[in-house]
Amino acid sequence: MTRYHLDDLGWLQFEQVCQSLLKAELSLAIESWGGHSSDRGIDSYCAQPLALTKGAVDEGPFVFQVKFMAGANAASAKPEAGLLSAVDSECKHMRTRIAAGVWKHPTHYILITNVPLTAQLRQKVESKFSEVISCKRVISWGASDVCDLLDNHPAIRLAFPQVLTSKDIIALLATTVNKPVLERSRAAVEEAKDLQDVFVPTRAYYRTLDTLVKHHFAVVTGPPEMGKTTIARMIGLGKWVEGWEFVECIAPEDFLGSFDASANQVFIADDAFGTTEYRPELAVPWGRQLSHILRKLNDSHWLIWTSRPTPLHLALQELRLQGNAEHFPEPAEVHVDAAALTVEEKAKILYRHAKMSTLNAAGKQLVKDHAKEIVRHTHFTPERIRRFITDRLPNLISTLKSGDNPKDILSTAIAAEIGEPTKQMRQSFELIHDNHRDFVFAMLDAGSSNPLQPDVHEAYYRLVENRADLPPEKLALDLDGHFIRCLDSPAARKLADRWPESGPRYAWIHPSWRDIAIDFLSERQRSRQSFLSHCGVNGISLALSAGGGASGERISPLLRTQEDWQILGTRMNSIVKEVDNRTLRSILIILRQAIEGNELTDKREVLARLSYDVLNTIRTRQDSDSEPMSVAVLDAYFDLSVVVRPLAPSPDLLPTWQSVWSVVQEQSTEDSIFEMKVEPLADWLELIVLIQDNEPRFLRQLGFPKSCNEVVSRLAENIAEYDKSALCDRDKQTLQGEIEYVESFAKLLEDMHVLFPDVKTDVRLALTALRRAIESLREECDVAPEKHASQIQRDPNERFEAKAPTKKNDSFDVDGLFEDL
Repeated sequence: MTRYHLDDLGWLQFEQVCQSLLKAELSLAIESWGGHSSDRGIDSYCAQPLALTKGAVDEGPFVFQVKFMAGANAASAKPEAGLLSAVDSECKHMRTRIAAGVWKHPTHYILITNVPLTAQLRQKVESKFSEVISCKRVISWGASDVCDLLDNHPAIRLAFPQVLTSKDIIALLATTVNKPVLERSRAAVEEAKDLQDVFVPTRAYYRTLDTLVKHHFAVVTGPPEMGKTTIARMIGLGKWVEGWEFVECIAPEDFLGSFDASANQVFIADDAFGTTEYRPELAVPWGRQLSHILRKLNDSHWLIWTSRPTPLHLALQELRLQGNAEHFPEPAEVHVDAAALTVEEKAKILYRHAKMSTLNAAGKQLVKDHAKEIVRHTHFTPERIRRFITDRLPNLISTLKSGDNPKDILSTAIAAEIGEPTKQMRQSFELIHDNHRDFVFAMLDAGSSNPLQPDVHEAYYRLVENRADLPPEKLALDLDGHFIRCLDSPAARKLADRWPESGPRYAWIHPSWRDIAIDFLSERQRSRQSFLSHCGVNGISLALSAGGGASGERISPLLRTQEDWQILGTRMNSIVKEVDNRTLRSILIILRQAIEGNELTDKREVLARLSYDVLNTIRTRQDSDSEPMSVAVLDAYFDLSVVVRPLAPSPDLLPTWQSVWSVVQEQSTEDSIFEMKVEPLADWLELIVLIQDNEPRFLRQLGFPKSCNEVVSRLAENIAEYDKSALCDRDKQTLQGEIEYVESFAKLLEDMHVLFPDVKTDVRLALTALRRAIESLREECDVAPEKHASQIQRDPNERFEAKAPTKKNDSFDVDGLFEDL
């Protein structure tokens, strides 16, 4: 048994792995000729000198021939006779080519095989070829030689991660990953290991790798079931085996809370912006943090989003509003579209699933006979093929009767499984118990595609009004493995300790289950209205969402009658009376976006009336309690108020102003910029602009700006006293962080210069001093040493390995691929 699963590759991918290894080990000048019947016994060729042995250079030309023997490394396998027979056949073809004058003798002939070669077998192989070929040397490389080359080239293991198996990965842990990294990454790795044995690197996979090498950030988009998550996790698994941490995150806080500058890390935000309905508001926090996040990405820190294209553009729009878009590469540079698969990729996916399955000989023969029909199906996706091979086909074979025509039956099964993938799923969902269905509805109400388990439990008790027949933990175990997956692991618990909003989560087994649950609610009035009566903010967002469903056709899925709207309005007004500022802001943003999305529909007016009632409820609550709103909530309040009629009155602004202003006054008493905080000062300036735009009378009532001039002058004076000599560390990373920190204060001064004309001289002097300091810091940073001199150095020759294997002919021989199935 070899340490890499060469046998599972099949003949074509084994040939491609060997071609990549030859280029990496010997020379990029080696040409790939194989992959089709007209290769004339040459899978790779090189006319230039090569160093086959260390310290020596041999003259060309060189011919490389690959021989793959199915099951050569299986337990009790005896592939020697098969290999020698294949060699005899190849020698026969060589004699024919020599006689026809179409063979040019090389100086070196190298046979590469997945068969383990003993010294005796190696001698027999080389002797047979030496009798036919007139060349300087005949060399044979067996399974162990190929594994040695794979050890030397981790980038090729990353390009062909299917050579690793779960057993291999576990064995590698002792030498490649220390215990803290293992515990931190285990949850994500466990997900990836389930995919690894059947994974096929596609064009999208290679483009993602190439994008990460260039930009350290990639956004993989595409419809459900096309393998976006698999691509991300297989890249994470490949880097994890090299010693990287593999961390999945939902929100930017997850990234920032887990970021470790001293470690190699790959972060995966899987479906961070929603899968089945359009959730643009989820892009806002990423957009606001993205400039900061991008600065942290480098050769040892990668980030992969799997999402839709729209959130990427929304995040970029948010960056433009911040004035930070220049740090962001063009969307096309980081966007990888995984929406389409070539015939070759589909064939390889079908082949790997069939090869790794438990299908009997009859089942595999059916796959071989219908391979072209399957891979050319317009609704082919990797997930549907997995279900077809693992579920439907075995059941179909077991029910075949004498006299049945397998061809007709299989064609019907292909159309049913691949063309209509959710029919059985819908029936399955309709048959589950009400308690289990309520738990699934709680998954909808808890939010993200991988909601925290406590959030789901809370939503469950809320939806059933605390009258639960079974605890949610028991229901989750019942559903685990079919509808949902319980993501509870040491890594998840450890992350929960470090970041309060992280911890054990639930995940949908497949996005279709979420669609089915939404459709079920939409179609049943009693269930739908019960959900609307008890849901939380995420449930409200779902009810008002647009662009959901497989083709984006679903709009306001839970609001089908006037009574539905009334129930939702009652629920929203109840919620806004008691929730915190963060939740208030979310509801206001949801309503604003719903109005925008229904600008030309008959739902626009009912949404406007609903929004007006919610604004009035919030204003009444705030006025009666005299509690301050956060600046973000006030911004969302005014933003929504301008699109409803009649115009909603402004809330009492005095509590908010006093709350923010008191913090600003405290900041002005600090002696040094190092003791000041940017956020409260930025909030104050944002509040001023917000009030100027929406309720300027309030500022005049305060005597603005004169009433603030003294504090502004004091702030400017203290900021101007910045002294970079206070820095202890002078390495590049520390200086870059310092530049970013000082630049944030420079931005504050620029805003103050506009808002406070009476003291603009003081502010301008402080701004000039700060800009000089920034320029000095940049000059020092340009020549400063790296903090970690031992960072991984990339071999420039390994860049090519992130490229997808190419073929000289445009057509792909599907039947040829399945010859050894």
